[in-house]
Amino acid sequence: ESQGQYYEACPLYSRALKDTENARGRLHPYTRLITCKYACTLDALNRHDEAAELRAKYNLDQPPSAEPTA
Repeated sequence: ESQGQYYEACPLYSRALKDTENARGRLHPYTRLITCKYACTLDALNRHDEAAELRAKYNLDQPPSAEPTA
């Protein structure tokens, strides 16, 4: 049953990530948080390659930027 919840969460995280990145930018802490949660959800669904690509795209293996956010 929990697998179903992960499947349901994927499109929601995808939409939230797009909206947040558009509104706040790639480096904003909220964008990074959603990206991390989305990647963890993909991992839970054994979609490890997609999760790794997402983490790489958003540099989640690096500490957050010190740039100010709006």
